[in-house]
Amino acid sequence: MIRLGRGERRGAVNKREREQCSEHVDLHNATETYAPCVVLDKTWPQRFMPEHDQPYAIVTAFAVVGFVAPFLGGCSPGSFTRNGDSEKLQTALIREDAVDGLYRATVVLSNGRFGCDLPNFDDPARAQQALQAIAAAACREGAHHLNLSLWRRDGDDWVGDYAGLTNAGPASLTEDNNRLFDGTWYAVNEAFPVETQALDRAYAIADDELLANIGDGGDLVIDTDGDTVDGRVYLPQAGVYANFHAERCDRDATLFALLEASPVTVCP
Repeated sequence: MIRLGRGERRGAVNKREREQCSEHVDLHNATETYAPCVVLDKTWPQRFMPEHDQPYAIVTAFAVVGFVAPFLGGCSPGSFTRNGDSEKLQTALIREDAVDGLYRATVVLSNGRFGCDLPNFDDPARAQQALQAIAAAACREGAHHLNLSLWRRDGDDWVGDYAGLTNAGPASLTEDNNRLFDGTWYAVNEAFPVETQALDRAYAIADDELLANIGDGGDLVIDTDGDTVDGRVYLPQAGVYANFHAERCDRDATLFALLEASPVTVCP
């Protein structure tokens, strides 16, 4: 398995023509507004990107998909944009906890479908089928996952701006920097089907990319914090933009715990 260190394969946004929707969505001011197609937003990159990258930035709005996983609550969970290519998220989940009296939230974004908990079926065949689906979503070729860790000292909710900081954590918070985040990007570039003792069909990773705990130069905005959490993030070290509409998971959510540790934990 080839695992790249931080900074390798750093994404660069490519110039590419995109079809613009007739109804433009301003991501910088958007809260719960979702567009039926990909749009070009000219305001958000100007805030978060270096001037020389701004003309080439493609940022997508939330998109409504033709089908919705049961755990997504009836709306699209958002989108990724990297290297000029956009794709819909199939999963956006968030879980909150406290560490040493400080507030932490973990956001899991993926183009694979996951719920908060591991499946619990009495029928072994159904249980295996569900586990195979989870493994395929995590490990298949083309799988993309982004985990975000948000930290704050105070505030009634998560709404606000967060500065990116590599290896952000409780010790990084100060009175002046009281809202920070970092992220970890996983990409499966090449995978091949295998059989394991537990699963009839799974995917083994042959080539992947890991950019761990990156944040420097990044920015994250949480727009709404209610039954779901809506936000936007830019991580220049990975060249990744994302919009998300995240469902909350309980603190004891079983599948979320695995995804938080690493979405590719389930890969053979």
